[in-house]
Amino acid sequence: MHSHPLPDTDAALAWLAAEHATLLATQRTAATLGHHHTVWHLAWNLTTFHQRRGHRNNAITTWQAALEAAEHLPDPATHSRTHRHLGNAYSRLGRHEQATTHLNQALDLALHHHDPTEQALTHRALALAWEQRGNDRQALEHAHQALDHYHHALTLNRDLGDAYAVADTLDHMGHPHAALGRHERARTVWREALELYRDQGRDAAADRVQQQLDDLDTHDAAPLSQGF
Repeated sequence: MHSHPLPDTDAALAWLAAEHATLLATQRTAATLGHHHTVWHLAWNLTTFHQRRGHRNNAITTWQAALEAAEHLPDPATHSRTHRHLGNAYSRLGRHEQATTHLNQALDLALHHHDPTEQALTHRALALAWEQRGNDRQALEHAHQALDHYHHALTLNRDLGDAYAVADTLDHMGHPHAALGRHERARTVWREALELYRDQGRDAAADRVQQQLDDLDTHDAAPLSQGF
């Protein structure tokens, strides 16, 4: 078997669309055979495709299978990450009770294993989930918490000289800053993330962060344009 690298994001999405049913069937077969790593990684690799194409029910199905598989995997971060993604999937479908249940489980596991990055990501997910439920107080609280853990993770990653993780953490930090109305701080961290992504040759991530910066500029310019 030979791999066939895809040239760009559009080609990857087209391939996933063509092979989607096969990939779902592959995950079911892998679960039956007890190939737990395969089950989990198929859920992981389909996440972005499911989000972009609106396959919300399939996202829940694949992450439910991944949650069962995670019970057999050794890395504790995998278990918390799986609850987080499953919670996100429920939140996008409007199933708020199940969303917050899984996200709180993810947070408990991240706290237990002293994982500041996963804690930050889960607080961010909880902020979005509570915002969807119309509870701004809870949303703001989790956004603040996401920032306290991102700062901790950023310090650790800088101390380790892990530029790859620093870029990801800066990217993530911008979202709660933006949600809290701290747009200049969001710009600062996203600009640094953009520079690191470009230096690392991570073109897709760089393009995504540039779009985030453009969206922020559009948002800030909108009130000014209304006066003309």
